[in-house]
Amino acid sequence: MKHLPLIQYQTIPHKAQRYETCGDYKTHDEVDWYYISKLKLGWRAELAVFVHEMIEYQLCKEDGIKEEDITRFDIESGLDDPGASKLAPYHNQHKIAEKIERQIIKGLGLSWKEHDDCINNLKY
Repeated sequence: MKHLPLIQYQTIPHKAQRYETCGDYKTHDEVDWYYISKLKLGWRAELAVFVHEMIEYQLCKEDGIKEEDITRFDIESGLDDPGASKLAPYHNQHKIAEKIERQIIKGLGLSWKEHDDCINNLKY
């Protein structure tokens, strides 16, 4: 990849996600699409999740990890946070993205606990 692809994102109702996740991504017609669940904490939390997903996906693509493999692992693992598992094909990319997400949350005046609780209380 020489340049960043065209990036589109959208906040959607949590129940509209493809599976139990607060942030999803896929490439379609050379556009990277990001779908972020609407969160009770509002735009700040949604922005943090979006940046996490964007960083994670770009790192995965750079390392040759396919979106299909990520999605399959997420669905089949049954874990609340599949990327945190060392078995996840994108574990390292997830951890980098989470560090950035934590900094965004802090910079926007939220606590990680309230952000994490907000995500964990989503109903699919």
